[in-house]
Amino acid sequence: VLRCEHNCLPEFLYLALTSHNFFSHLSSLSDGASINNLKYSQIANFELPLPPLAEQQRIVAKLDAAFVEIDKAVASKFRSCDELAFLESSLTSAVVQKFISSCELVRIADLFSIRSGDFLPKRKMKEDGSFNVYGGNGRSGTHDERNLSGKQLIIGRVGQKCGNTRVLDEEFWLTDNAFYVNEYHQEIDIDYLSLILTNCNLRQYARNGDLPVLSFRGIKDIEIPFHKDIKVQLDIVNR
Repeated sequence: VLRCEHNCLPEFLYLALTSHNFFSHLSSLSDGASINNLKYSQIANFELPLPPLAEQQRIVAKLDAAFVEIDKAVASKFRSCDELAFLESSLTSAVVQKFISSCELVRIADLFSIRSGDFLPKRKMKEDGSFNVYGGNGRSGTHDERNLSGKQLIIGRVGQKCGNTRVLDEEFWLTDNAFYVNEYHQEIDIDYLSLILTNCNLRQYARNGDLPVLSFRGIKDIEIPFHKDIKVQLDIVNR
């Protein structure tokens, strides 16, 4: 802003131009599409509420204080999530370690086979799709088609969270940034397998470049603890 013809605080102007009303005005210009080249003539006639200078200062100060409290609350929530994830991981590891002594070590390739999902670029996803889309780092959007259904074990293939495992029980689309177990060679509970693989930290076997990548060739010969008795597997999951 090179010139302001009225008494207007830059901080107040910033708040006004990041308000819902202003964004609604921009949306009306483009019929909901993104604006790649905004012209001043498009917004010149947009009317902003402009209270006296003292009132602007009061509004800015009040909102600044509110934003500080919001930032504190968000930071606290993230700390709580991190602490909970660490606790869950520690407890899971403790339970699994307790039973490892009664398990034999078996190659991953002798337990199951995997294959990747199907390529789906972001631009082809549907915002109001009926099915969730999952990739290497978790849920990434929705789509109007699915390529998997039922209870499936998913392993991240590409991305910072590659090697992470999760069990999904729904109809969904899996991208080629993740694997799923498509064949079991032993009788094995899917939740038990997820616990064991999580405890093995598959991420450490990824090829680290600009983008970490996990391959089946890189993990197929890893030996993991496996108990053949399905009842023991279920007991570990329940614990």
